[in-house]
Amino acid sequence: MVQEYFVYNGKQYNSGTLIYVMWASSITRTMCKTLATFGEHNVDRNIYTFSIDGYMHSRSEVDFYNMLCGIYGEISVNNIGNLIHKKLTFNDEIEIEGMLVSWIWYIVIMAVAIIFKERILIWVFASIIFFSYRNKKLKEAGYK
Repeated sequence: MVQEYFVYNGKQYNSGTLIYVMWASSITRTMCKTLATFGEHNVDRNIYTFSIDGYMHSRSEVDFYNMLCGIYGEISVNNIGNLIHKKLTFNDEIEIEGMLVSWIWYIVIMAVAIIFKERILIWVFASIIFFSYRNKKLKEAGYK
């Protein structure tokens, strides 16, 4: 059985409703809020369909509601910038698994490198490794 509506925050929305979903952008390689058009809900398989840029996508109910950010027109223009990228603070960063330990190692390596003649090379090498790792972890957590 197919339903041409879904329920979000206690309100029913019909097929063709414009919605915002968190979607991985292939261009920027980040998670961002993307405009999509709701299609239908297959009750038998518990699958929701929606289209982005003319391509149909299907997701389970749990995945659909996890990626759903809001309904077009109900989100004010001032809130759109906050939904596109999460604001990152240092406390948020160290909550990511492995980041606290990597920050500690980075600081220790930079401090110990002071005693060596090739400290500049060590600092450059350590910084490249650390910030590559940090960037990868932040992307996985959805901050970039």
